[in-house]
Amino acid sequence: MSVARRVAWNTSYQALARGVALALALVTLVFLTRYLGVAGYGRFTTVSVFVSLFVVLFDWGIGTIVVRRLAVDRTLAADLVGKTLTLRVLLGFATAGAAAALAIGVYADKPEIRNGIFIALPTIVLMSVVTSLATYFQAELQMGWVALAETAGQAVAVALVLALIAADAGFYAIVAATVAAALVSAVLVAVFFAQRVTIRPRFDLELWRRMFIEALPLGIALILNTIYFRLDAVLLSILKGPHDVGIYGIAFRFSEILTPFALYFATSLFPLLTRASDAGLIEDVRGLTQRSFDVVVVVALPMVLGTVVVAPQIVHALAGPDFAAAATPLRIVVFGTGLAFASTLLAYVLIALGHQKAVLWVNVTALSFNLVLNLALIPPYGYQAAAAVATASEVLIATGLLWLTRRYVGFRPAYSIPLRAAAAAGIMTAAVAAFHPNLPVAIAVGVVVYTAALFVLRVPERLELGRLLVRRAS
Repeated sequence: MSVARRVAWNTSYQALARGVALALALVTLVFLTRYLGVAGYGRFTTVSVFVSLFVVLFDWGIGTIVVRRLAVDRTLAADLVGKTLTLRVLLGFATAGAAAALAIGVYADKPEIRNGIFIALPTIVLMSVVTSLATYFQAELQMGWVALAETAGQAVAVALVLALIAADAGFYAIVAATVAAALVSAVLVAVFFAQRVTIRPRFDLELWRRMFIEALPLGIALILNTIYFRLDAVLLSILKGPHDVGIYGIAFRFSEILTPFALYFATSLFPLLTRASDAGLIEDVRGLTQRSFDVVVVVALPMVLGTVVVAPQIVHALAGPDFAAAATPLRIVVFGTGLAFASTLLAYVLIALGHQKAVLWVNVTALSFNLVLNLALIPPYGYQAAAAVATASEVLIATGLLWLTRRYVGFRPAYSIPLRAAAAAGIMTAAVAAFHPNLPVAIAVGVVVYTAALFVLRVPERLELGRLLVRRAS
């Protein structure tokens, strides 16, 4: 199969699986918000966000380094993945211990949140297995298998949550259901991997040392980026309380569900970017970056503008009238989510070229900016401030990464396709606004109108992403 088709199928499989997972996650959200209420959902969000903060610590950027090596030499898979799996599982256990110790101090006066965190801690170790084995599938452009495993885990989560709600099992049982879902995902990824490569956990202290040194800038950047993305929810839980977290949690969760679409696309392109970079083909990197940037913009624009129009209807459908105040932070946060699509792509371009340190400094700046503003603004303004600071931080990151790709790749975005996509999105927004009291109709109208407008404006034929990939593979 050609490189173009492999990238297309890899992205398509992930998008399809993510679409199913999105639907399942939304079903879970609908029932959880109504069962737990605003404050209860705020506690659940706090537990989820706190634990997810520590998931990246066992990664340390090592996963991306492994993908870069496998993209160049696939015969290393059994040995390299086995050794990194051992390392990251050990780090997962250590990280879970650190998370437990910190939870005792931070949430000493909030026993329900603290105990929920204790229950959710195994998720950290289980995710270390998933992300370690996923490096092989990413290098092979077969991430659809990982997406399938994650979707199956989400399906288990939905089934368990519905059963537990019916039994009125309570908050702790709901948290435990998320651990069971992570277990299903980890087992399935391990099965898929074992069908292709023998799993052989190994110790190699010298390799681990070298990888730590090589991945250090990227690892710190990933950690800082994760902290910055989740810092607002954690600070809300400490400075304001579960009610504010519950309201903000709708916008946060909506953004968290959508963002991986950009990540799937970027990870599919990453091996190609790495090979072009290693071959010194900067022109190919620049061309692939432009076409990919166009695709990201075409996808992000309708998502952002459509959400702004129907935000109250989205909140009502997902969480009910008790969460009506979440419409405003959702409108604010979705702009940052759209920018995150572009930032994810640009960050992977820079990493493929070996400029992890540059990405690190962008994340350091964004985290400092985010922390200072949140500490100053959350006490008086609560979740509204958290939403505004989150989007402002995304503006800062996107600007910094765009400047860096211009410096290192010579990438100056051409705006022909983005402007056409903006025109199509504007037409779609007007159509959606006319039907927005009815959310399903508004969504259907938006999809049809935007797609038709793109074809009328000849956007699909101008993207030429497939043609570029074919040229790169030849």
